Amino acid sequence: WKQKMTAAKIIGSAFRYIFADFGQTIRIIALPTLLLAVIGGLLAGILTSRPALHPGLVVIPFGLAAALCALWPTVNFHRHALTGERFGWAPRIHWRAVLSYGLMMIPLGLVVLLASYAILFVIGLFLSSMPQTDPLVAVLLASLVLSTLTMTVGLRLFSLLPGLAIGETLRGYSRAGQGSLATILLIALALGLVGSGYGILQIALAPHLFWGLTLGPLVALYAMQLLVNLLSTIFGISLLTALYATYVQRPAA
Repeated sequence: WKQKMTAAKIIGSAFRYIFADFGQTIRIIALPTLLLAVIGGLLAGILTSRPALHPGLVVIPFGLAAALCALWPTVNFHRHALTGERFGWAPRIHWRAVLSYGLMMIPLGLVVLLASYAILFVIGLFLSSMPQTDPLVAVLLASLVLSTLTMTVGLRLFSLLPGLAIGETLRGYSRAGQGSLATILLIALALGLVGSGYGILQIALAPHLFWGLTLGPLVALYAMQLLVNLLSTIFGISLLTALYATYVQRPAA
């Protein structure tokens, strides 16, 4: 029961960080998001207009620029929620925090990737021992288990990162976060159920929507999906902030 209450509190805090001062959220993400869109458009245009050009010569610098535009608002969001720092329409870039944050994401991401492969292998062994299971049910259950367990590992590891955004070390969270695994598992399960439900809804509606729509409504649907992806990303960043705040410090915002 305690873990359920803590999980609900953390999810509520994640929403509060986004919407309690929504003007700051918009200021933090607006310019980097615009620059990301410009980078994506330029990259697509160059690769399309110059097919003979080696992709690596274009993708690497543009990829680094895109990574900066993704890390920039991430670090600033953490700083706003945890320290109360305020930002304008041209938010400051905390270069040292952005660099340390980005570099630490690489080994953590590799660990999560390896964990997902291990989980998938175990799920495959389990399903192979149950040949009578309905294929659709098996796929849905396997997807839910895979996403829940992978997300649990990811949230536990990546929730170390907000400390780097505010200039702290990882050691404090490693100690304070002990015992958080059950709560994080509940959060991951809740998010996994929501994601699975959204995926099933998309699959069910797709045949009725895409074949009968003209270009205008299709563009609107595409824009709506981009908005959903953006909001999901912001919520993920806010959730990491809430986990850090819960197990290490009280937020300032």
